[in-house]
Amino acid sequence: MTGTSPKYQQANSSDTAEVGIDEIRIEITSPKQSDPPASVVTLAGTVNDLSISKVMITMFGALFSADIIQGQFSHPIPLSPGENIITVQSLKLKVSPSV
Repeated sequence: MTGTSPKYQQANSSDTAEVGIDEIRIEITSPKQSDPPASVVTLAGTVNDLSISKVMITMFGALFSADIIQGQFSHPIPLSPGENIITVQSLKLKVSPSV
């Protein structure tokens, strides 16, 4: 960062941080393709990283969140007639300051 004071004295400062995204695997365990049609299903799954505490679920612009407990999550999802596209995601940022 570079700046100039009101008396036109220049000041410089710099710092860097390294941001990495760990690979997160989310597996949907329910519902299965073979489950009978329903108006509400319980979306359930597992996450490979036990330090992650929440997943975000989106469907047709609606946003739901589900807590992860011991690597598992579940949340009721209302379905519409026809195709329903559900997206489940979670992030974990790892920040390591440089010296």
